[in-house]
Amino acid sequence: MVIPKVCSKLSIMAGVFVVVLASNRTAFTGTVNVKGSGSFTSVGANFSFDGTSHPGNPNGTAGQELLTGTDNIGGPFTGQEIGEYTLDFSTSCTAPDGSAGGVFLGLIDAVRAVTYNQGQLYSFAVGPSSGCISTSTGAFVETETHTVFGGTDKFAHASGSITLTLTGRVLASPAPPGFGLFTAATITETGSITD
Repeated sequence: MVIPKVCSKLSIMAGVFVVVLASNRTAFTGTVNVKGSGSFTSVGANFSFDGTSHPGNPNGTAGQELLTGTDNIGGPFTGQEIGEYTLDFSTSCTAPDGSAGGVFLGLIDAVRAVTYNQGQLYSFAVGPSSGCISTSTGAFVETETHTVFGGTDKFAHASGSITLTLTGRVLASPAPPGFGLFTAATITETGSITD
């Protein structure tokens, strides 16, 4: 008879579906060592954390990053970060593409919201950070550590820290010179999150 076979297959499929859902919901129970990667684009935003000017950032404005990627916390994600930076032109460094000179990239403040299928994860960072941006090629690298302060759904009680390494390039800058760069970069994530 065909009906019992169909019902049996449906029962098995329903059981597998429940196991998959249960494993996704509990994948973040306890403490997780974070591993992830992604990319972003960023453009200057009409936003300031402190309303003051900074070296290399006379308007004191932040950049708005649009994020996409995947990690072992919640799988595929999209998100947004607002970050305000200072550029110290008196400090020499070597950019990730090997070009000499450049400027030091320092974080003033940043806040981030990352959206997964099972909820959002919120974090913030306060400088200093470390990094370098080339004045000749626009290649840059920057590392900042974010403190996690909860979120929604399965991330509602999340805490811990995530260190982000951003490696990219300035694609356009405003005229006259000022802060408000358009950039693109890859992201790597490490750290530890507790539910």
